[in-house]
Amino acid sequence: MRSPVVLATGAAVALGPWPAAAAHSPVPHVIVLPDPGLPADQAAAAALAAAGTTKCSSPSSDPVQDDQPILVTLPPAPTFTVGAVNPRWWRNPPLASVTWQLGFLGLQWLGPLAQRAYDDDQTKALGVVAEQAVTFQRQNPDPGDSRYGWDEGTAMRRLQTLNCLYALTRSSRLVPAMEAAVAVQFSSRYAGPPRHSVHNHGVLANLAVLDSARLLGRTTWRDRVISRMKSEAPLAWTRVGTTWEQSTSYHKLNINLWNRAATEIAKVRPTDPAVTRIRTLTARADRVCAWMTEPDGKIVLIGDSDEAAGTTRSTWTTRVFRDDQAGLAVGRWSWTDPASTYYSLRYGPPRWAHGQQDRIGTTWTARGQRILVNPGRYSYDASGYRTYALSQASHNVATVAGALKTNVSATVAAVVTRARVHMWTLTDRLYGASHSRGVIVDVDHGRLTVTDAYAAGRSFRQKWHVAPAWTLTSKGSRRLTFASGKHRLVVTTTGVFALVQRAVNRPVVAGWYFPKEKTRVADDEITVTWGSGKVTTTFATS
Repeated sequence: MRSPVVLATGAAVALGPWPAAAAHSPVPHVIVLPDPGLPADQAAAAALAAAGTTKCSSPSSDPVQDDQPILVTLPPAPTFTVGAVNPRWWRNPPLASVTWQLGFLGLQWLGPLAQRAYDDDQTKALGVVAEQAVTFQRQNPDPGDSRYGWDEGTAMRRLQTLNCLYALTRSSRLVPAMEAAVAVQFSSRYAGPPRHSVHNHGVLANLAVLDSARLLGRTTWRDRVISRMKSEAPLAWTRVGTTWEQSTSYHKLNINLWNRAATEIAKVRPTDPAVTRIRTLTARADRVCAWMTEPDGKIVLIGDSDEAAGTTRSTWTTRVFRDDQAGLAVGRWSWTDPASTYYSLRYGPPRWAHGQQDRIGTTWTARGQRILVNPGRYSYDASGYRTYALSQASHNVATVAGALKTNVSATVAAVVTRARVHMWTLTDRLYGASHSRGVIVDVDHGRLTVTDAYAAGRSFRQKWHVAPAWTLTSKGSRRLTFASGKHRLVVTTTGVFALVQRAVNRPVVAGWYFPKEKTRVADDEITVTWGSGKVTTTFATS
């Protein structure tokens, strides 16, 4: 085992002057900050921290050398030198982006540098990287609230970085910073009970604290987070096993995180009954994940979600899933046929966590083609695309003029499931007016029929979003046709097709689909209008 790295005894590492032998200016290490919302990255980061490995992350592709300044670029910010970051940046970052600040103040850029220096036995450079974390703590101590990178999410990411730096260096100089980051997770800022609902950030935080406890031998921390995870695990799911976070991607993330929690508890207390209880909960949630998987093998995009592989149950024959607590219903006619029909319906409680304003909305797939889709997730930075993805306008819903009531639930009034036809009636007062939506899914005819009815005198509109693979081929006031390869889609309405928009950014964003972070693909957004009463719109494929 390597000897511990000895960090500078002063306030900061001396970074110059550099040896005259350096014949060229160092090239900045361009580090792309992790996407804070990409479940695979979050799960990997949590698993890495909990595993207690000495590996911080994937090492920087460029060498991190002794006796060379370590220059870093976090696009699109200006280049800076590790160990000489402008101290004003901690409280006044050079970029307003919430995503950028999360990674910067979370010190996530130090991990790749530290790992590369460690791998190449560049002891002095590793010391410079680790000392930067010490300097952050000295220059920007916890203000006692969520300002300046001391919110629970940023502090949790910083703790993960500190854990990996300590694992590489075993330097006691890092301990005060680790203690401060842990203290955030034992304060009112913690993303969990008693002040907040159970959330994936809480599990991530507990796993990071558990790793800190192992590294520093803090059994009090260990026992406290284990007790917390044991009590919170049942609160992360509905009785059926759906995440409360209203997102299919975050459903998968929570399965991964809670499985990791069970593994870490078992390492400390192998016979603890909580291990079996948690794994029973995640097994139930994995069955729900199968319902969230479309016939093409990828998850349906509900809430803040990215296109990703799902799971299946090839021996199942059941066709309908319903969870009234979560407000999710799914229908499918085969677990093995990629050309099967599939649909999802959203109702239930108000938006929370990673949900979007998708009630009362639907997605629909027929003949192996996704047809009606939700937008997915563009990013968590304030932008027109973020606003659009959250809004009712980007979902397959019906709306009236006026403000959405954020504390109102939507319900299932009736359901009939026959062998080849499913019929649902959903009701709500999301806009203060009584509204019902009838949904009929006809497998044999490749047809979806949706009827919206509002109270007399309330004019309304329907919004529909046709998947990017489809191309509009003809347009009339009450009939549209689309093509996708050999398939044809005909859309008819008793209202009026007032607008079909594709890839619009002005005056408002419209006609976009977001398969992954900061990626946008054009789709067709249809607006149906009518005076009052009810409107029926039908989608038929061949």
